[in-house]
Amino acid sequence: MLLKATDIRFRIFFVLLVTLYKLLLNGFYVQLSNYFDYYGLILNPRMAGDRFLIWLSLLTVAFFTPVQVKKASTALHGFLFLFCMVPASVYAELNEGHQVVFFFGLLAAFLTTPFLRDVLSLSKGLRFVALNRRAFIFIFGGLVALLVIGLISSFGFKLSLPTVATVYDQREVFHANAGRIEKYFFDWFVHAINVLLMITALRYRNILLFGLSLTLTLYLFSLGGHKGALLLGPFTLAIYLTFYFVRERFLLAFATLMVLVISVGFVYDRMLGLDFSPFSSILIRRGLLLPSQIYYHYCDFFSTHELNHFSQNIPFKFFLNSPYEKNLPYIIGDNYFSFNEGNYANGNVFADAFANIGFAAYPVATLFLSLFYAVADWLSRKKDLLIALPLIFISAHTFINTGFIVALITHGLALSVLLLFLYPNLRDDRYIEH
Repeated sequence: MLLKATDIRFRIFFVLLVTLYKLLLNGFYVQLSNYFDYYGLILNPRMAGDRFLIWLSLLTVAFFTPVQVKKASTALHGFLFLFCMVPASVYAELNEGHQVVFFFGLLAAFLTTPFLRDVLSLSKGLRFVALNRRAFIFIFGGLVALLVIGLISSFGFKLSLPTVATVYDQREVFHANAGRIEKYFFDWFVHAINVLLMITALRYRNILLFGLSLTLTLYLFSLGGHKGALLLGPFTLAIYLTFYFVRERFLLAFATLMVLVISVGFVYDRMLGLDFSPFSSILIRRGLLLPSQIYYHYCDFFSTHELNHFSQNIPFKFFLNSPYEKNLPYIIGDNYFSFNEGNYANGNVFADAFANIGFAAYPVATLFLSLFYAVADWLSRKKDLLIALPLIFISAHTFINTGFIVALITHGLALSVLLLFLYPNLRDDRYIEH
């Protein structure tokens, strides 16, 4: 299909943003490699010709990445590209110790997924049941009450917010005292229930509902000490407001924001003469570079060791025996981050798939992502996209540091899909502004 002139301009602008974004990440990689070499962040650039090929490949994928956000999946795919594909290209270019074949596997997946999504797009003639507003409020409100009562009955209610020094201790206490069901309740609340509460409050300008969402955010953070429980609130707010104001230009605005934020961090470090600031370590190293580093570690390890065949995931764990005594993140932590005992190195959706099925991970992960995109777009077709996009976006962002099955079950992605399925259609909700 031929691209329209506006679409071409948007894609060229996105390519320019990706260029700046990667240059900034390259600069941070070079700087941080001076201090985190023990962590495996080692500067060992490839030959000029190989580096040019990596750049050319990345920018080609960037040009063919859809950027006009008319579907929920477009925003999600662009986010995964920025947080997974671009940082992986930094390692491919500047650390020859990582095999470049694992970068090109990602490249093929990101280039193919948007086209396969369109092929798999579900027929517009397919019908599904959506609840009316009153029925949805009754069911969703009952679900919220059930989960809140379950958590409070198990842990009580107190807002004892942990500090930076005590957050990990509080997390250990929570995991030691919480059963499997309580842990599921917690993750579902953080990644699905509370997200829908917040964006619904924003959509209908309901101050009481927004206050309830903020209270639950603080309660969940005080309960488990998980930074994600606290940070997902501002992240949800940012995603909602960005889409509210820019709509189809959401992905361009998001990429622009990432470039500006990283630029400010870079200037801040240089102006103060810092080797690296907490901002650089947490957002750049921990949030962007480290997940890609772990991806390469997964691929490196499981390309030479026995594959796991999803034997540690539901439902396969009930009839398959894993060749490993420890969970896969502990195995990667023990082998690549042995300086600190007990490191739990979560891999992204491609890393997890590679650990289980090897090089077949790339076509299989591409197929699953494409199918998920198609389902998400189908379910949100008659919904308010101001609700559908943040709900799917926030739930599925865990793909950058966890596998598909874990995201679907443990982190509440399946619940988010169910809630979107039941959410009232536009025509059934008299409070939607047309």
